[in-house]
Amino acid sequence: MKLLIYTLEEMLSQDDWAFLNNKDSEKFKIIVRAISATAWNQKVSSSYYIELINKCKIVLQLIENELE
Repeated sequence: MKLLIYTLEEMLSQDDWAFLNNKDSEKFKIIVRAISATAWNQKVSSSYYIELINKCKIVLQLIENELE
């Protein structure tokens, strides 16, 4: 069974997305900036979580040492 999101032809017009083929379009530039910002945020978050995981490992090791 194929699920259709756009059930009416007028719901999806190629004109709505034509800006994606025009790198000089302001809409295209906004999309690129949004994707870039998201990628940067993800990179920063990843670094934070890697550091947090390492700190958790240290705490777990300290707990383990205490239990022994």
